[in-house]
Amino acid sequence: MTNHRRGVATNFVLSSAYQILQVLTPLVTAPYVARVLGAEAIGKFSYSQSVANYFVMLGTLGISTYGVRLVARCGDDRGLRSVMFWEAYISQVFVALAALGLYSIYIVGLPSDDRFVAVGWTLWVAGVVLDVSWLFFGVEEFGLPTLRNALVKLGSILGIFLFVRSADDLWLYVVIMAGAQFTTQIWLWPFVGRYVDWKTPKWNRALRHLLSSVRLFLPVVAISLYTTLDKIILAHLSDMAQVGYFEYSEKFSRMPLLLVTALTTVMLPRVSNEMKLGMQEAVLERLRTSAWWMLSVSFGLAFGLGAVSPEFVSVMFGDEFHRCVPLMRVLVCIIPVVALTNVIGRQFLLPALRDKEYTSSLVMGAIVNVAVIVALAGKVGALGAALATLLAEITIFVYQGWRCRNDLPVVQYLWAARPFMIAGSIMFMGVRLVGFIGCRVSLADWVLLFLEIVIGGVLYLAVGLCLSLRTDSHFATAVWQSAVSRVGGAKER
Repeated sequence: MTNHRRGVATNFVLSSAYQILQVLTPLVTAPYVARVLGAEAIGKFSYSQSVANYFVMLGTLGISTYGVRLVARCGDDRGLRSVMFWEAYISQVFVALAALGLYSIYIVGLPSDDRFVAVGWTLWVAGVVLDVSWLFFGVEEFGLPTLRNALVKLGSILGIFLFVRSADDLWLYVVIMAGAQFTTQIWLWPFVGRYVDWKTPKWNRALRHLLSSVRLFLPVVAISLYTTLDKIILAHLSDMAQVGYFEYSEKFSRMPLLLVTALTTVMLPRVSNEMKLGMQEAVLERLRTSAWWMLSVSFGLAFGLGAVSPEFVSVMFGDEFHRCVPLMRVLVCIIPVVALTNVIGRQFLLPALRDKEYTSSLVMGAIVNVAVIVALAGKVGALGAALATLLAEITIFVYQGWRCRNDLPVVQYLWAARPFMIAGSIMFMGVRLVGFIGCRVSLADWVLLFLEIVIGGVLYLAVGLCLSLRTDSHFATAVWQSAVSRVGGAKER
């Protein structure tokens, strides 16, 4: 690996730093926004955002994944990278402008009440024209995007608290969120010259990139069917309050997946480059390590978030959102499932150029999601959407695991993580016992939530590490030896 590339661990820390901020942001703003806007306004926000998201997807047309892989496979050849970048970017601009035009036509056809909110999302759609983050991820430069995103995110938090005061300020909330997205796209342009030189793109080659990115657009559409379309269907089969409950339940249940995404973002360009160089054994070992870490974290977060959900909802959202508790307990089950599909799909299939299999898995998941939500949403509301999401993710995992059965030891990944399944179950029971005792002695919800998080975290780490050491996990042994050496070094100092 050449000198300009940071190590995977360093890039993971940088990527995780922003993802942690992504987690903390709703923790800071959600209690305020939920109480100020209310379930119905949040439902309108989620619905309008879901619609705008389709035009954003059309504008990107798969370039976010295709571009990273394209740049990564150029290695350190600056000339080749420059040519590929400008050709791919020109194709992106063409499609993004078309998407912006279509969104403008969509807005004109809306009723006046809905049009006002939809106009705010124009900034988000327009920002796609300027998006070059895939260049930086492709060369494994995560520092600049992380700094950019962190500063803009902090600015948006400040804007929410300063300007969003009631349900009538929904349009301001939309403008702040969409404006943050637009600002992040502008930020990186002054640094593009560090990695590429200007090369006049050839239209015929740009068209070739456009056609190639279309293949990766299909997975994006499929993903959207069970992450975005479900809210639109729910709004039509139920009501905006149910959309609001589902929006917050899904948002906070998926928060742990941001850490999964952080590692996947780092692994995609690295594995793509190693596969091109024929380093198959290194790739398999890297994926095995990735699966162990992701599952060890995922099971803890899934069981933990499910256990504290009653107190979490009460503290974060207020009594109006008590219906989120059963939804969250269903949705947290997707955390370890998505962790594995990230290892199989985005860390193996995509770098291996097996786009067809990756796309097929997502299409199958999308079909399951739409079928289940249409069948259940009218009867059980947001719970039907939650069940549809879970079944879709399981479908994707089963299909990807079957397609890669001769390439990856997926069953071994799960078997190696069994200590954390057991530890998570013990933690769940321990946390609910704390919750029961806390209610009996009338502890404040925020105090009880704090105690549950601390006790649950200690339980999970202690039981998980002990069981892993007993099963002779070399990962757990390495973690334990590292911790012991650090403690010993600290004592010597």
